[in-house]
Amino acid sequence: RLRLIFAPALGFVIVQKPRVRMSCREQDPPTMASQVNPAQGGAAWGAMCLLGACVLFPYNCLLTAQPYFDLHAFKGMGFPFTSMLVYSGCLCVLQLGLTFGGESLTLRTRVGVALGSSVCASAALLTCAVLAHAWPNSTAVYAACLGFVALLAFSNSLLQTAVLGVAGAMGPRFSAAVMVGLGLSGLLSLGLSLLVQVGEKLVPHGVSEQSGEAGVIVAVALFACCIAYSLVSLWLFFSFLSRRERLASGVIADLETQREVRREESRLSLASRRSSASRPLASPAESPNLAACTEEAPAGNSSTNGDDSSTWKRALLALREVAPQAINVAAVFVTTMCIFPGVLSQWQPGPGSAFRGSRQLFGTLLIGAFQVCDVLSRLAA
Repeated sequence: RLRLIFAPALGFVIVQKPRVRMSCREQDPPTMASQVNPAQGGAAWGAMCLLGACVLFPYNCLLTAQPYFDLHAFKGMGFPFTSMLVYSGCLCVLQLGLTFGGESLTLRTRVGVALGSSVCASAALLTCAVLAHAWPNSTAVYAACLGFVALLAFSNSLLQTAVLGVAGAMGPRFSAAVMVGLGLSGLLSLGLSLLVQVGEKLVPHGVSEQSGEAGVIVAVALFACCIAYSLVSLWLFFSFLSRRERLASGVIADLETQREVRREESRLSLASRRSSASRPLASPAESPNLAACTEEAPAGNSSTNGDDSSTWKRALLALREVAPQAINVAAVFVTTMCIFPGVLSQWQPGPGSAFRGSRQLFGTLLIGAFQVCDVLSRLAA
């Protein structure tokens, strides 16, 4: 049974808590995922794939817009490096916090806050792109832009844990659907960027790339699409998956019920311990039944004490279980991020290159090459 989502900054690991002896109250009925034929659920698979794409679409749009920020908006200020450092650092801290305190938030709250903050962050980054075109190399705009990148990391941390949690409870097919969607988000941002740049070339007299006009148009188009996609994803989760799609709605209801049961049992256990601690001690002479109660208490409460372990204990148990794979995933992404996107963004076309007059397109294609191969490898796996 899905107990905890731990998503480190450099990868995602769905964690299952080992099954222990449970009280009658805590035993859950079979989930909807176990009652549905695996051949069914095509609509749910597609919806989870689209929701997975929404998780990383704003991040990929930020990556695709990096040539504009690096060459025009914040030239020489190292924005590709600092923005990814802020994003990854905030993502790590926030997801670690969710590991230990995430159960205080309902699943619907996570998704709603995540998509709402994604809309706000995308709108703010769009505004920063326009302001940086008017006032290039502005320290104030630069600092504000990094702040909104941190907001984007906050949104992503909530959405990642929620979507991957639902997909993990629905079954491996749907976890794979989310992973495919994560890759498709890169293709979507790349295709949109190339489409805008082709449109700029078709405009009479073209759009100047040297002045940054071409880049700011691409950035505005990308972040505007992020806003639209996040709004569509709100409908996709709250209207379609939570209400109309039988498999997904059943799983979401199961997860919310399990969360409420665990929180209620933890509350009752804490209240019981506080009551016992505040009760005055009695001697055996004053209370003949004291010895009998003392002997019976451990047997009667062993299940409760085991099942009502603190969030910290459950989180640490989960972290110990996933440590080997978490280190594996982290090593893969550390290797990737040593080059992408910071070092890659510094590559320039040579004097004889076909891209010598089109550095923005050159940077877009370099990022696109990574995104295309990322999707192909996900599909192959």
